[in-house]
Amino acid sequence: MIPINPNETDVLGEPCYDTIFDLPDDLEIDIIDIFRNKQYSEEMVKEILEWSEKSGQKPMIWTQLNVSTPEAKKIALDSGFDYIENRCLMVEHRRFTGDL
Repeated sequence: MIPINPNETDVLGEPCYDTIFDLPDDLEIDIIDIFRNKQYSEEMVKEILEWSEKSGQKPMIWTQLNVSTPEAKKIALDSGFDYIENRCLMVEHRRFTGDL
């Protein structure tokens, strides 16, 4: 987990970055989990696409419960990104590992 939140310095003991563009170049990102009000989802997906062009990485975009919007989903899918919507990553992880 690599937290990105301009209002925090660390989350759960992990250093927090202000924006996705502040991530170190040597970090390999598999999933970007959008955990914000859905009014920001389209903007967040656009930032991810811009960062992807810069970094050469193409992580899965994951949106938490009630975070996705049709516009954000369309932008991601039209750009060839895997996009998961309205699912809790922790719940899915527990379901997959059997740790319910």
